Amino acid sequence: MTCTANTSLTPTDMDFIVKGDTLSFRYTFKTKDGVPVSVSGATMTFWLKLDVHSPDGALGDLIDSVVFPDNVDSENGLGFQTIFPVKTESLTSCRTYNYRFTIDIGNNQVYTMGLGRVQVIE
Repeated sequence: MTCTANTSLTPTDMDFIVKGDTLSFRYTFKTKDGVPVSVSGATMTFWLKLDVHSPDGALGDLIDSVVFPDNVDSENGLGFQTIFPVKTESLTSCRTYNYRFTIDIGNNQVYTMGLGRVQVIE
C-alpha cells in the first residue's frame, strides 16, 4: 500500500483475508511530489470491524498497532506491520468487515490512510 500525503481518500475494497493467516503490510509514505516522509516514532493502526459504529475492541473485531522504529527504513518513509494468526483466528468467516489504516504522528495528529471493506474467508 502506498500512501500519499494531501490527496483525497477513496475507499478501496480488499479482495479477502483468510481467517488464521498472517497479515503483512508494507507502507510507503511520500509527499505528492514523491519525496519520502519520515515515520520514525509514528504509530500505525489497522482496524477490522464488523460494525463501524461499534465501540473499539468489540467482540469479533481486530485492532493491531505498530510503532515504527527510529531506523533507516522509517526515516525513508517505509513502515512494516505484521499481524499474527492469534489475532486473525478470532475473525468470523463468511462476513464482510470494514477496515481502516490510521497513522498517529504525535501532537494530536491522526490521519486515516486507507479504508474499505474486506471479506473474511476460512
